[in-house]
Amino acid sequence: MRITDLIHADLVNNYTPAQLKVLAKYHFNDDILNDDVIRNIAVVHSSTVRLNNARANMLGGGDYLEGYHTNVRAFFNLPKSQLLIQAMEKGCRDLVDLILKRYSKDLSAADTRRATQWLSKQLPRQPRPQPSKQLQPQPHPSKQPGCELKRVCPQGYKLAELRDIAKKCGIDSTGLAKKDLCNAIRKASGVEPTSGAYNVHEKGVMLAEEYISKRTGRPIIDPTGYLASEKFDGVRAIWDGKNFVSRTGKVYAAPEWFKDLMPNNVLDGELFIGRDRFQETVSTVRKKKPVNSEWQRIKYNVFDVPTSTGTAEERIREYTEIVKAACAGKKDCKLYATPQKRVTSEADLSRQYNLILAQGGEGMMLRKPGSSYVGKRSRDLLKYKPTFDAEAEIIDYESGTGKYTGLLGALVVKDLNSGKRFKIGSGLTDEIRTSYKTTHPRGTIVTYKYTGFTDSGVPRHPRYFRIR
Repeated sequence: MRITDLIHADLVNNYTPAQLKVLAKYHFNDDILNDDVIRNIAVVHSSTVRLNNARANMLGGGDYLEGYHTNVRAFFNLPKSQLLIQAMEKGCRDLVDLILKRYSKDLSAADTRRATQWLSKQLPRQPRPQPSKQLQPQPHPSKQPGCELKRVCPQGYKLAELRDIAKKCGIDSTGLAKKDLCNAIRKASGVEPTSGAYNVHEKGVMLAEEYISKRTGRPIIDPTGYLASEKFDGVRAIWDGKNFVSRTGKVYAAPEWFKDLMPNNVLDGELFIGRDRFQETVSTVRKKKPVNSEWQRIKYNVFDVPTSTGTAEERIREYTEIVKAACAGKKDCKLYATPQKRVTSEADLSRQYNLILAQGGEGMMLRKPGSSYVGKRSRDLLKYKPTFDAEAEIIDYESGTGKYTGLLGALVVKDLNSGKRFKIGSGLTDEIRTSYKTTHPRGTIVTYKYTGFTDSGVPRHPRYFRIR
């Protein structure tokens, strides 16, 4: 018998299992809760109705009392003796056991004796069936070095490149077109197609060019009239209506309650904790099993609508209205509509830029007025940062000398865009230099910073920044 039988029917219809679990954990210590108790407390039903505004409040900001349904508060605030009696009447054995252990001092001797006798008369619990070994997740058989797509496919690859990757995956590429090769490589590398309304694999994500020329050190355009916003140092993610997906099509394991707070619309944005907290954000978002308490800190900062055919100005109005509707009535909404301010001059942009940097921001983004959303890198979207950054693949290592003897001296990398090979020795911590083969194996994609290019096209003063 489930604890839901003790509660008014409205509660069953209006709350999800995750929400009632939060309520239960507020009232019963975590160290006592186990799977069997949760089965008594959490509602197990097939409702897929999204949370309404009032019910979403209860998961915001950690103040779980906020937004409680009257029935919830009344139920959990029952005197423990009364709750014990109802639990026995309805056959909720695990809840009875929990109350006896946790609230024995609140019970009379008669209540305790009666409950103990009741428990002794219950039929032994049948052991829970263990999943067969065949059902346990197995590593994908094709974890071959290089068998992976690192850019949008097919747009981001030449046919020869795809054939080379297919060879590493053990795929016969004879007669296959680029799109077919992309699908075959994804399957071989264990990447499942997304099921949402926006297929990142096929449609891509809009990526920015640099506002400052890498050759001349000067702006590539006059920014007057452009739409400017802060560049967030978080994790880029497309909300496809069902999941958060990376720009290369990998699905992030967000908690169900967090996804329930999202609208049905397809959105482009950044999963973000705060300025200068990138590593925290990455650690939270990339966990295969999400941690609810960590995701409570995450917000989804929306800055575009990939499915819209409107201009930049129209898309800004569109996502602002979507976020406004989704956040109506919520005390702590997990969505944020990124403000966009029209630039009046180059001096105005410099003022905004310096203000954001002074506040700990990463930089700014510039959108060309009247431009459309395209699933590739475009000069209609520009990034303005103190230094340039790019991404490269680790292909080898160079041993250290002098004070770094016996440690890593430099990463030998290949730039993902130009294909240029060079070494990155600056910016590496002692921890990385010691454990690099574990933390930075060959094939790892890293972000590095640089100040420009040499005459031969190699990045000048490359400095390690982070794993992508």
